[in-house]
Amino acid sequence: MPTGSPATVTINRTGGIAGMNEEITITPDGAWSYTSKRPARTETGRLTELELTQLTRLAQDPGLAEEAAKTSLGQCNDGFLYNVSVGERKLSFEDCGARSDQPTFAELLRLITAATAM
Repeated sequence: MPTGSPATVTINRTGGIAGMNEEITITPDGAWSYTSKRPARTETGRLTELELTQLTRLAQDPGLAEEAAKTSLGQCNDGFLYNVSVGERKLSFEDCGARSDQPTFAELLRLITAATAM
């Protein structure tokens, strides 16, 4: 179980072949708000207690920052760029095909996409 208190988590995803621009913000109580500019839509909801516990664990995992510090793979046509905020921490990730060097981020993203509108 995470030792610290949950922080607000925000993920902005841009890029891809369709030129996505979407953002999700999850507050410490598990409430989430999703906005997409292409196609234009907004949705809201709430994580379950288990999902919130998992999110907090992943957001506080030191591996997340270590993965964000890895160097870029270079130009990636149609890839995604993720800007992630966990409280005051700002991290960036590139998704250029299957990457095995970002397991914490991949798990965080899987959790959020399964539990929200993202």
